[in-house]
Amino acid sequence: MDPLVFFQREYDKIAPALPFVAKTIEEAVAWQKKARPQLRRLLGDFPRVTGPVGSRVLEERGFSDYHRTKLSLELYPGLTAIAYYLLPKNRPKKGPAILAVPGHGKSVEDLIGGPDGKGDPLDYALQCAKAGIPTLALEQIAFGERRHAQAIRENPEGGTACIVPAGAALMLGRTLMGYRIVETRRALDWLSARPEVDPKRLAMTGISGGGQVTFHTAALDPRIKAILVSGYFNTYRGSVYSIYHCTDNFIPGIIRWFEMPDLVGLIAPRAAFFEQGDKDPIFPVETFRFAVEKAQRIYKVFGVPERTGSAIFPGEHEWNGKEGIPWLVRMLRE
Repeated sequence: MDPLVFFQREYDKIAPALPFVAKTIEEAVAWQKKARPQLRRLLGDFPRVTGPVGSRVLEERGFSDYHRTKLSLELYPGLTAIAYYLLPKNRPKKGPAILAVPGHGKSVEDLIGGPDGKGDPLDYALQCAKAGIPTLALEQIAFGERRHAQAIRENPEGGTACIVPAGAALMLGRTLMGYRIVETRRALDWLSARPEVDPKRLAMTGISGGGQVTFHTAALDPRIKAILVSGYFNTYRGSVYSIYHCTDNFIPGIIRWFEMPDLVGLIAPRAAFFEQGDKDPIFPVETFRFAVEKAQRIYKVFGVPERTGSAIFPGEHEWNGKEGIPWLVRMLRE
């Protein structure tokens, strides 16, 4: 009577139609040409939004080593996004930039160290800025200030409210992840247009739901030179398919085409680092290890095994970044 046992058996009957099995670079490139359009279709096959990104400054604040601007951005028609741009004072005239996205939590303010920039366990946007790299911290749809009105009334202090918007997206034949990826790609457009940013040296990072969007955005957008994914990379079978997750994690039909590690083949030969807590209850470390081993094999096919890395740290479902951020900075400065 256990439905989970039933669905695990259903999973075991499926042979993905587009697994990454390439043995040469030529085979890998041919696979990418088939796999990337299919992933795009599964996410909702959104039209590419182009043109200048509309923006409005909401607040500015100076700190000892960086300047912070709160922005309103029009990244998708009819949707307003909130973001913080952290611009280090000690930076090259033109150099790399990082897009940071949050997972389920209070709000994007966690990533910038709170309203006063004093620090937070999730302040990875602030960590990137303090490493000397301009960083845009983008609030995702249904997080923080971008929740629907009822959710904000019920919890004005912050939080997430993904289930209803994710269900609405599915009923439109799309996914909430797809909408988020359209927005992150437009945020990369905004960063690319900045005078201090080299558009050939863009990176992205996030934890959990932020890691999810980071991973899949990189699979679709070749402009991203490097990613740091925390608390997400795994197998669909080991995590999202078998353990309770918010509806915004689901991509209809994905396992009929790919397992999550296959999609590393859409990121390579660009750089990717994956980190994981050894006691994470929703992204098990055993299947993380399996996924990392496949990622390493994929990077060897591309002839660049040094462009992927990983770290397992003592902890649960949390950010670490001790190895990941220095690695990301190094990849961007090469």
